[in-house]
Amino acid sequence: MDSQTIITENVDEKIIYNCISFSYLFWLLGALYVIAPVIAWILFLRLLVKKLDNQPAFRISITHYVWVLGMWVMLIALVVGHLQFGLGTGKLIKSSIGWAKGWALLAIFPLIGCLPIRPEIIYRASCRVCKHTIMLFPVFVFAWVAGLPSTLYVSPLSIIGGPGPEFFSVSLYEIDPGSGVPRWRLFTPWAPALGMLGNLYFIFALQEKMQHGEDGATAAVY
Repeated sequence: MDSQTIITENVDEKIIYNCISFSYLFWLLGALYVIAPVIAWILFLRLLVKKLDNQPAFRISITHYVWVLGMWVMLIALVVGHLQFGLGTGKLIKSSIGWAKGWALLAIFPLIGCLPIRPEIIYRASCRVCKHTIMLFPVFVFAWVAGLPSTLYVSPLSIIGGPGPEFFSVSLYEIDPGSGVPRWRLFTPWAPALGMLGNLYFIFALQEKMQHGEDGATAAVY
C-alpha cells in the first residue's frame, strides 16, 4: 500500500488524507466524535471563501442550496423555540452546538464534496487505516486474553455532550452481554459500526491501484 508516494495537490486533500490516516491517533485522544464536524466546518469555510472569491474549481448545485436552506430554517426554529419557552442562554448555546455538529452536517457534507478532492486520496488513506488495524489487532486480542480492562478511559472531550460515553471512550474490546463472547469495535462506537466501516474500506481497497510510469517504474500519485 505504501510502495507508492501519495502527493496531495491542495490543502483540502491534505486535510482529508491526514484526518483519515490518523484515525487511531484521534481514537487515543477520544476525539473521533469531535474531529468529523470540526473538519467539516473547516472545509465548509474554505469552500465559502473560494465561492466568494469566484474560484471556478467546483460547482454547487441547486440541491445543495436547498439542503443549506433547510438546515438554516432548522436553526432558526431551534433559536425561536428556545426563546419562546424561555429555556435560557446556556441551553440555547448547547443546542446550537448540537445543531452544528449534527443536523447542519446533512448540508455541509454534500457541499464539501464539491471541493477538488480526488477519490484516490481517500482510497489510500483508508488503506493506511487498514494497515494500522492489522498491526494493532494482536494488541486488542491480547488485551482480552490477558483480562485487561476493556475500557481504558473516557476522554475529557465527553463534556461537550453526545449520544453516549462510548463515542469518547478508548476501548480495547467488549463482551457481548447476550453470548458472553468478545467483540471488537476498535475506533468505532460499537461493533456493528466497525462491520459497516469494514465493508466500506474493503470497497475502497478494491479501488486502490498501483500506477506505473512509462518506464515501468512505480510513479507517484498526483
